[in-house]
This record gives sequence, C-alpha cells and structure tokens, in this order.
Amino acid sequence: MKNWLKKCSVALLVFSMIGTTMPVYAADAPAAEEQTTESQQTEGQASEPQADESQQQEEQPAEKEQTTEEQQSVSENNQGEVVQEQEEAAEQEDQTEQSKMNYAYVESPYLETPDTQRIVVSWGKEDEYIDQMVLHVRKDDDTWEDWYISRSEGNLYLFEKYYEDEYQGGTYEVVSISVTENGETTDYALSDLGVEARFGVNQEYDGIDELQPVDEEQEEAVAEDAANVSISTINEDGTIEEQNSIEDALQAAQTDILASTPATLSLDDDTGISTYAAKSGKIVVALDPGHDNRDAGASANGLREEALTLKIANYCKAELEQYYGVEVYMTRTSSACPYPNETPAGGCITARANAAAKAGAKIFVSFHLNAAATTAAYGAEVIIPNYNWKSDVGAQGRELASKILSELTSLGLYNRGLYYKTGTEPEYKYPDGSLEDWFTVQVANKYNGIPGIIVEHAFITNSGDVNNVLNTEAGLKRLGVADATGIANYLGLSKEKVEWKTVNGKKYCYVNNQRVTGERQIGGHWYYFDGNGVMQTGFVNLGSKTVYYNSDGQMLYGEQKINNAWYYFDTITGARITGFYNLPGKTVYYGSDGQMRYGEQKINNAWYCFDTITGARVTGFYNLSGRIVYYGADGKMRYGEQKINNAWYCFDTITGARVTGFYNLSGKIYYYGTDGKKRFGEQKINDAWYCFDTSTGKMITGFYDLPGKVVYYGADGKMLYGEQKIGNCYYYFDPTFGSMYVGWKTVNKKSRYYQENGCCTIGEYKIDDKWYYFDKNGIMQTGFVDLPEKTVYYNENGVMEYGEQKINDAWYYFDMITGKMATGFCELPEKWVYYGSNGKMLYGEQKIGNYYYYFDTVFGSMYSGWKTVNGKTRYYQSNGQGKTGEYCENGKWYYFDKNGIMQKGFVQLPEKTVYYNENGVMQYGEQKIGNYYYYFDTVFGSMYSGWKTVNGKTRYYQSNGQSKIGEYCENGRWYYFDKNGVMQKGFVQLPGKTVYYNGSGVMQYGEQKISDAWYYFDTITGKMATGFYNLPGKTVYYGTDGKMLYKEQKIGNYYYYFDAVTGAMVKNTTINGHYYDNTGKRVEKQQEASHLIVNTSTTNVTQMVQFYKNTGETYPTEKLKKGGAESIEKFASIYYEEATAEGVDPAVAWCQSMKETGWLQFGGQVKIEQFNFAGLGATDNGASGADFSKYGENGVRMGVRAQIQHLKAYAVSGLTEKDLKYTCVDPRFRLVNKGSAKYVEWLGTHENPIGAGWATGVEYGQGIIKLMNQLEK
Repeated sequence: MKNWLKKCSVALLVFSMIGTTMPVYAADAPAAEEQTTESQQTEGQASEPQADESQQQEEQPAEKEQTTEEQQSVSENNQGEVVQEQEEAAEQEDQTEQSKMNYAYVESPYLETPDTQRIVVSWGKEDEYIDQMVLHVRKDDDTWEDWYISRSEGNLYLFEKYYEDEYQGGTYEVVSISVTENGETTDYALSDLGVEARFGVNQEYDGIDELQPVDEEQEEAVAEDAANVSISTINEDGTIEEQNSIEDALQAAQTDILASTPATLSLDDDTGISTYAAKSGKIVVALDPGHDNRDAGASANGLREEALTLKIANYCKAELEQYYGVEVYMTRTSSACPYPNETPAGGCITARANAAAKAGAKIFVSFHLNAAATTAAYGAEVIIPNYNWKSDVGAQGRELASKILSELTSLGLYNRGLYYKTGTEPEYKYPDGSLEDWFTVQVANKYNGIPGIIVEHAFITNSGDVNNVLNTEAGLKRLGVADATGIANYLGLSKEKVEWKTVNGKKYCYVNNQRVTGERQIGGHWYYFDGNGVMQTGFVNLGSKTVYYNSDGQMLYGEQKINNAWYYFDTITGARITGFYNLPGKTVYYGSDGQMRYGEQKINNAWYCFDTITGARVTGFYNLSGRIVYYGADGKMRYGEQKINNAWYCFDTITGARVTGFYNLSGKIYYYGTDGKKRFGEQKINDAWYCFDTSTGKMITGFYDLPGKVVYYGADGKMLYGEQKIGNCYYYFDPTFGSMYVGWKTVNKKSRYYQENGCCTIGEYKIDDKWYYFDKNGIMQTGFVDLPEKTVYYNENGVMEYGEQKINDAWYYFDMITGKMATGFCELPEKWVYYGSNGKMLYGEQKIGNYYYYFDTVFGSMYSGWKTVNGKTRYYQSNGQGKTGEYCENGKWYYFDKNGIMQKGFVQLPEKTVYYNENGVMQYGEQKIGNYYYYFDTVFGSMYSGWKTVNGKTRYYQSNGQSKIGEYCENGRWYYFDKNGVMQKGFVQLPGKTVYYNGSGVMQYGEQKISDAWYYFDTITGKMATGFYNLPGKTVYYGTDGKMLYKEQKIGNYYYYFDAVTGAMVKNTTINGHYYDNTGKRVEKQQEASHLIVNTSTTNVTQMVQFYKNTGETYPTEKLKKGGAESIEKFASIYYEEATAEGVDPAVAWCQSMKETGWLQFGGQVKIEQFNFAGLGATDNGASGADFSKYGENGVRMGVRAQIQHLKAYAVSGLTEKDLKYTCVDPRFRLVNKGSAKYVEWLGTHENPIGAGWATGVEYGQGIIKLMNQLEK
C-alpha cells in the first residue's frame, strides 16, 4: 500500500503543476506533499533517474546551511486546496500589469494541532528572481502573522507555519503579499487579485464545505494542458517508469496493491552470525552495503550502486578496525543476496537488521547512492528514524547521522541535510499506535531498539559527485573513511587505548592509563581538560583565543549554530572570530561575543544591515523590515536628501528609510510618489482626494470652501465623506461629493439630526411636539434612558412613551405627564402590583423589605391567604405581608419563622417546647415522632418529662422529652422499657441474662415463686439461674427455662435424682434400683474394653490395601492425588507411617477413617477436598470441620497426622504437644480430655466411663472394633 501511495503522489504532483488556471480541490493531497520535500527514495533505487525534478535543491547554499533540520514530508493531512484568480478577461489583463501571481496553494483547508500548514505561491516565470516575499496572515481575533519563505524551487515559494497549541485554534486568511524585486517592495491585496486563501486550525471556516472537485469543463482543460506532460511512477525498488497519462500512472499504482502486503520478518539462515559483543566485549557496528545481485539499485555513468556500496562499506570496515574497542559486522560480503529466501528489498532488509541485532549491533548503517531524474542534483544526505515510538532511537539516529554527514561534507560534498519520512497508511503502525517510518531500515531496526540510518553518499547521476568520489578507489576510500570517522566520533572511539570515566558528574579521559590534562586530540577531535583532568564543554578561553567544545567535549570549527546563534571558528585553530569577516560570496559581522549579527547593526557609529537569514552585508537599496533604505558601497546607511542616478530622494534622517507617500518635513506634510518624487496640487492617492499647495506642496487640512460646497480634509489630508466626528460634534458629508449635510440622517442604523451649522443635536430635543433624546455622540436613543431624576422610555421611532407599556414581554408603567418609569407598589384598577427597581412588574414570591409577598403569576396582583411555593408554606395577610410568629386559625395553632415560612417539627417557644405536624398544626397528648414517643400537654402543647401512664402503658419521659428505652434505675430500683418505651413486667431477656420484673416493673432478686414454679435470681445482677445451684442445705438444678427440676433427670451424659418436694439432689442413695454416688451421678455397669489405641501394629500396608479393594469401591485418585496420595497404596503407606511414628495401632486409625468417610466416598458434611478423614471438628449442628487443603501436596499426610495425634490425645493421660513426634497439626488437640479413652471401645461417649469420647453415636467404638476384626481376617 505504501508503494501505491508513492505512485499516486508522483502522478498527482504533475496534475497540480499543470492546473494553474483553475481552482482545484483534491480529496487527497500527495501532490502538495511531494512538491515541497527533498527527494526521498526507497532503500532500493533503480538504474533509471527519477522523474521528480522539482524535488532536487539546486545551487542554493544559503538555503542548504540548515543541515540538522528534519525534512519531513510536507503533509500528513489528506485535504488540499488550490486558490487562484477568477476574474474577467479584461481584469486579468490589467492585473497582469500589477502582479505576477500565477496561483496560491493552501495544503490543508483544515488541520488539527499539532500540525504544520504549508502554502505554495507560484510567482512569475521560472527564470525570474525576487529578493523576498512575505505573506501577511490575519487570524479571526484580528491578530497578524508574517510568514517568510522557507524554501523555493524555480518560481515556486514554500511558506510553512507550525501550529502546536490549542490556543492557536481559529480561522486564518492570507490578506496580502509583499514582494521585493530589485530592491523595491510592492504590497498586493489578495482580494484585489481575486484570490482567497483561507484555512482553519481546530476550527472549520464558513465555506469549507463548498470546495468541489474540478468540473467537466475544467477537467477537459487540465487534460488539454497535460497532453505534453511526462507522467511517471516510482516502483517498489525505486526505479522510475514513464506512463502515458495520469490515468495510466494511477492504474499502474492500482496493480501493485496486492504486492504491498509486508512479508513476515524471519531469517532462513543464521549461519555465520556470531554475537561479537558477547565474545569480545567490544562495541558492534553493523555495516549494510545496500542492494545486491537480486536488488541492484541505481546505475549511471557506468557505475552500479550495489558494487560501490560494498566497496565503501569495506573501506569503512578497514578504517573502523583501526580503532580500539570496536567490532564490525557486515550484512553482506559479496554481491550475492545474503538471504535469497526472503523477498527483495523489504524482506531481505528485515532479515539483515535482525541478523545484526543477533550479532549485538549497537548501530546499523546502510550504505547507498542517490539518483535523480535531473543530473543537476548532487550532494550527500542521511535518512534517519522518526520520533514515533522509541523516540530515544530517533534521537540516537539523528546524532549518528549528523556525525557522518559532517565528515562527508568535509570532503567537499554538498550538504543536503538529514530527514525522516513517516508512512501515511493507518494499517502500518508501531505498537503504541503511532505511524511507522516509511523505510524498512528504520522500521526493522527500531523494533530491535537499534538506530538504523540510510547514508546517501552522493548522486550517481551527477558528474561532479562521480568525478569527485565515485569513479576512483581513492574517492570510495575517502567516503568509507569519512563514514568510519563519523561513526568513531559518535561512539567516542580512539585509535589509542582511551578510557572515559565519569565521577560525580565530571568526565575524565585516560589515554594509555594516564589521566589527560590540557588540550588533547582524541579520536580525531580536540578536547580540553582542566588541571584536574575534568573535560570542559562550551566556550573556553585558552588565552590567545576563545574556542568552543560541544556537549561531547569536542572542539568545533567553521560556522556553528550554538544556542540558536551562528558563530565562526577558525578552521585550523578553532579560534572564535569577531568583527567583519569574508565568507564565500558574502561579508558578515561577528560581535565581540562572536555571534553573527543580523539585520541593522550600529558599528563604529555607523548603521549597517546584514541579511536576516544569511548575515551577508547589504549594499544599495534594501527592504529593511518593510522600509527601503540605501547603503553605500562601504555598507553604511545614507540619510537626508540624496541624489542617486540623477534623481533626488529623501531618506529619513533617523531611520534612513526612503520616503514614499506622505512625509513630515520641518512640520509640513509632503507627498512622495512610489518613485520617491514629490507631488503638488490636487491628487487622488489610493482612491482618496488630497489637496497640496501648488507652490510649496504642503498638504491642506480642515474645512475648505470649494465652488458650491463646503468640504473637509481630515488631519491626514483626505477629503472626508459620510458621518464624521470633528471636535465634539458629528457632521455628515455627501458620500459622493463630500458636501456638508443639514436635517435628519440615518447612517448604519444610527439616526442624527444635523442643524444649520452642520453640527448634530445633543440631549433632549423637541421636534414636531414630540420629545427625542440624543446622546453625547448625537445618536437618537431608543429604549430605556436614564435622565436626571427619572428613567424614561423611547419607542423604536425615538419618541417618549407614557402609561402602561409592554416591553420585551414585561410590563412597565410611565408617568402620564413626565414619562417617569414607576418602581415599588402601585395601585392599578382592581389590583395592587409591584414594579422592581428595573421597572418590571414582579410575579410570584418576592421578598420586599423584611417581608415576603406573593403576586399572581399571570396578572401580577398581590395575593392574601395560604400559599405553598417550592415546598415552603406561608400565610399572606390582607396587606400582602407573609405572617411571622404564632398564628391561630380555626382553633389550630401554627408558627411562622422570621422569613414567614410555616414550621414543622419541634420548635422552642418562650418557656416551652412544642411540636408541629406535617401540616404545621401544633400537636397534643402522646405522639410517636421518629423512633421515640413524646407527650405534649393537652392544653398548652408543652413537651412533658417524667412518669406517665396512658391507656394502661407506662412510660418514662426524659428531660429531652423522649420516652426511655432499655434499662433504667431510679432510687435503686431497676426498670426496663421496650423499643416503644413501654415499661415491661415479667420475664425479660437482656444481653447475657434473663431477669424478672414484678407488677410495678421493678426487677426481682433471690428465690421467687412465679406461677407455682420456683426460680432463683442473682441477688446483685438479677440474672435468672440455670443448671446446678447450691442453696442453703441443698443442691438444686434449674432447667434452661429457669424452673427448678424434680425427680430423675439426665443432665449431660449422666442421670441425677432430685427430691420430688424440695428439689434437693440425692447422693449415695439407691432409688428405683439405681445407685447415685456421692456426686449425685447414677452409676452403671462399666463397659468391658480390651483393645488399646496406643499399641503395636496389628496390621500392615498390604493388608490395609487389600481390605479396601475387597469392598469394590473406587479409589478417588483425581481428588486425593492433589494432596499427595495418587493411589490406595500410597494412601495406606501414609497411614501406616504416621500411626507407627506416634505408637498408635495403624489398624485403629485405618478402620476409623473407613467408617467416617464411607470407604473414602464421603458424601456427608465433610468434603473430600478437605483431606479430613476422621470428621475432625465436624459437629451435629452441621459444621464441616477442619480443612487441610492449605498444605497442598502434603494435604493428605497432614490430615492423617491430625487424626493420629487426636487419637493419641484420647489414649494418653497428660499428653502435651511436646510429647508428639511431629509438630501438632490437630486443631482440636487442646480440647481433648487427655487419657479419657485409652481403649477403642471407649471412643463413643455412651460407652465411655466418664461420658467423654470421640463421637456421640451409640457403640461408636464397637463399630471400629468390628472393622478391625474384618481387617485381621
């Protein structure tokens, strides 16, 4: 696609050049892009010259001195506009005599910041020369810009302006153009030329949508003019092909679209690539001899590019290898393509770049030769990476290119500068979304983080370049050595062993291990080190001379631009030059600070002028910032009257400006024509009439009597017309003849009345019995006017109005006699109204003075009664004022604050607090407000505090009126109020206790018989007792409901017996065949037990595995391998190892796990993923128990270990965590009654002698014994 755009750009460039007699609107603007840029070839150029001659810069050294500026393609905006003359044939003939403008081209009718606007002006013929051209551009805020020529080619002049910030947004118009030819400057207004040149920055201007493509008639004219024009396209490899027409060029471009898809970047052959940096620790430099036998490049004058680039690269390599600490990597060493499997050009270049990166290259230099359609193009240029993405790579590429280009130009090659080119197609973007570079060398290397540059050494099509450097081995070697020197300077290389060190920000140099001081030449550059060896930069005074060292410490020579100022340093000694100095083709001046001076300069009491661009000393007539001055042969400015070429001129005695036009000479105004000659008598100048004394030439001003009329010449001498202010009065003069006028006159919608003396009327004035008013400028007034002590109103005819008037949808009232505008209250028929300070009738709610009023929203009549506005309710009295304070209506009390707003809620009145409901009515009696109950006096509405019983409900109202909630103590007695504040009686559940309140609401203590049941309440806290309790002479038991229990009761795991009358627990007594011991527990026959938990092993792993397999259950491999037990064998081994380590019989633990997990199928509240194989922590209330999955691949082992440790805790009395073989992982170890179940049979609480145990299930331990017996069999 890039190839397609390049072809289109060439074709459309030719199209724009031939369309100079008609306006053209281009949907895309590649023509403008190519017209103003340097020749920009692809890396692979063909043997035929290029067709775009306009791209080459011929013999313009002043323009070419700017060698460090980018030559970016002119436009990345797809809009273009050519604005040209469209006048009648007669006007065109007349215009030709006044200007030589062919057309003006505005590249972008609309652009967005940041972007560059470019305007091209075609002026005169190609062989004509002008001194200077300036565009005068006006912004829509009436600020002005002057644009100067940035580049020219033949009779085409390019102007550029960079718009960076949003504040520069607006519409711009080129208003005029100043052209200086042969020392004389002429201004041309574009409107007079029939040309409109406008554009918008971040803003479209009116009319931009009206731009249209050329119509059929214009298209035929273009086709006729283009009949003899050569149309060319540039192929992918850079060759130029002739086409028969623009249509053919575009068609040729279309055919290559499919070929434009970039190939995948890959290397078929990595052999021979060694990572030099890794082997030697040296800097690796990649040299890329451009082209090869598959992609031959350009050829001319019997020379072939691919052959010469290899020779230059080899000479460069040989020179580089003389430097210390560098290794050279060559992308090719013969004419053969190094990567034949890749596509020519792009694919091969990418492979070369990737190979260089693998070799550890720090820089990538691609060697090329230039070619052009014209043999006049000459010189060296370097293509660098753009600053999109990896901007540091772009900066490195620029610095490297500058070093190389400096060396090449030192050979006498013309400096064509540096430039980069950015692609235009949105599908080719870097990872950050910015557009890629145009050339593959930059793109591929930037992806590798390496600065890749293309060095176009010279033009193979130019005989001068060929004879100078290309057709001899010596010349090619000079190029290679220059390249190597530039690379060495960039990398800081030296042919001696040079080591640079930076300490605390200071740079030192060691040559052959010795610290350098003073002046020293290193790597082809002079440096200066102070007495401590610190490298110096910037200006340095060496005693007999001042020199300059750049940021790298290198001494500079010749012309140098430093901090935007030009200096000159002796090319041998480097000494800074001051005073007049002869440079090739010009004399310049350097000040005492060494800076080149520009423009006007006063030297030894004489004024000189130096060209603002080149600094060249000026002689003869000169346009100096818009004024013509004259410098003698010695360059000094001349003043006063001067006789030049037998003609007298006058030059300003101070500025030296040549006088043209009006001039004040000794207090008298004279006029000099454009040729500088004085004029006399009546003169029409710039369409204005003047009168100059026929004897002295003095200009006439003021009133002047002419036959039949009085006229007036202004202070500038021009005859005045129309409306004029003279002194403090306005006059009107006939717009054609200038004669003074009397009577009514309306100009620009402003009416005045001119009296007999011609002066306009001011102030109040009665005309035809109607009052009018004229301001200080004599303008008749309409609308409101402030007169002394009153405001009045004049209608659209200027006549004063009276009475009621509707003005701009608002009602006003004006006194019937004086016309004075009314304000404040006013009584109209059947209503009172109010006019504001601006006289307008007011409506709706209004605050007037200290009171609020309400006026009808339609008629403005004052309102009385209730009114709610914006949620605020007021009561307006008969006088209209909003009520404040207390107010009673229909037996209901209301309250209005100081703003008259009806209040709701609590209000503090003198000596009482009251409450008004949502309707603003005062409340009485018991009221629930929010979450609390309140009580208000039933007569006065005052809020109550203290005890109060209403409807059988007792509440206590606190000092803030709120009913008490919760516990409350008064006089040592505790009460309790529920969430509604009602005092409670009977049992009440409080946090942490149950208490009892009697019929008076008082909390009870000690033994209490309630509803024929005995209870006990703590004598201090009142807490109801539950469980065993010692009363005097007996132990009793209170159930969970607090009631005393009687007869046999099962409490926990034991049975007890309590006397049927007293409730006392019996001890050491047999009742109903049961014996109750001295603790009150019923004693049963002890469960026989025989199998110890802590015991020698009664099984083995093989037996355990077979026991499981005999069940037919499937081992859950997928689940348990996550915890480290991928098989039943591994699982059994873990059980055996963990049990025997703690002395627990593995059979007990194995059988328990099978019982708990249902043969590892789980299914209960414990999940297999927990690796909990004995229900540790799982309870009857649904708790899922301990989780050992946190141990990851050790989860199974940790779950088994916890089970073994828990069993051992039941079996061994006094066991502590320190007694365990491994760190305790049983989360419930501390909860076990140690030694409470040393037999397996005692693991169930029902069978355990003390009611302890592992599980509550009946015969839990017997179930494990049965499984153990089956295991043994």
